[in-house]
This record gives sequence, structure tokens and C-alpha cells, in this order.
Amino acid sequence: MKYEIAKSKSFFSNNFDTINSLNTGYIVIDNILDDPYFFIESAKKIEFNLSHLTTIHNNVSPALEGINLKKDLLYANWVGYRSDCYSSIDYNIYLNTYNEIFNKLELKIKYFNGAMFLHFAPEFINEIKENWWHSDGPILAGVIYLNVNPKLNSGTLIRLDDRIVIVENIFNRLLLYRSELQHSPQGFFGTNINNARLTLTFFINSFNF
Repeated sequence: MKYEIAKSKSFFSNNFDTINSLNTGYIVIDNILDDPYFFIESAKKIEFNLSHLTTIHNNVSPALEGINLKKDLLYANWVGYRSDCYSSIDYNIYLNTYNEIFNKLELKIKYFNGAMFLHFAPEFINEIKENWWHSDGPILAGVIYLNVNPKLNSGTLIRLDDRIVIVENIFNRLLLYRSELQHSPQGFFGTNINNARLTLTFFINSFNF
């Protein structure tokens, strides 16, 4: 299997340029959000769900120092700590963030249906080997990396034909990909809300121009 490092693209001319790029499987663009620090600070204040998959491994402690954790476990197929959909936290921020992403990609979208979450994934998750390689249900999925100084080898891997694409974890970088593609996180890091791997994870279920 060949490995290659994904390169970011700095300019999209129109809808068709963006869609053609997505036909190759994925898009990477740096400096996607005007104020990524807003979500870093938000993650310190809002509540997070802990998935049952994170807790069923006896050798793993589900503790993440400083997190505001909900009492009830959430039965889900992801590991770590995930917020409620941001539309239920602050709908204006949810909508404005999607529009900011669409504008940077020159996507003139009239309607969309999606979901957006903050997600902490600390280093103890490296001991959990389930559900790393997976695909998602919606049309498109995206990740924005939110650690100013991330650890090496903590980005995302995408299986594409006869090769694996390595998308490096770079602060305020967007990875947008066709969600049927097999993909996996590279690795996790951190022990508290100030240094654990943090992403803004989102899905696009449908859209039209």
C-alpha cells in the first residue's frame, strides 16, 4: 500500500471546481475559520457526551480532566467525548460556521441538512482498537483540527484506491471528504481539555445549489 501526504488547496473558483475536487475523494484547505479560538473556548464551557464504547474497555479510564461531562452514557459507535449537535447549543453559530465553510469553498448552497459537533479524543483512546477504520452514512463528512500545537501523527488517514492519504493535523485545517470512503484517525493525545485532541466534526446529509 502506498502512502502520500495530502496537500492543501488555497483557491476554488466555483461550485464545479469544488465538486470536481471532491470527485477525487477529499479536499484539504488551511485557515478555514476566521476565529477557530471561539470553538476552543466553547469546548471548555459546554457539556460533552461520553460514548459507551469508550467505557467498555476495562483497562481504559474514561477520565478527561476539566471536561463538563453529562451523567448518562451515549450509545454510539465513536470513541471519546462529543458535544450535542451545535445547532442545539447555538443555532446562529452552527449556521454561520457552515456558511463560512461553504464560502471558503466557493459553494453556493441554497439548502443543506447537516450536523456539527465538538469532539475530544485524549491519549487513552490509543488503547482502544475498535472502529478506527470506518465509513460514515451522510454524503460528506468533515473535520477541522483545533489544537494549536498538535502531536505528530494525529491527523486522519483516508483509503483511496491503492493508496492511503495522510492528512496531517494542522491547526485550523479543514478536511472534507466523501463519507463512504474508509478513513481512520492516526492517533490521539492529551489528558485534559487544554491539550487533548480537539476537532470540530461535521456531516452534510444533503444539499442543493
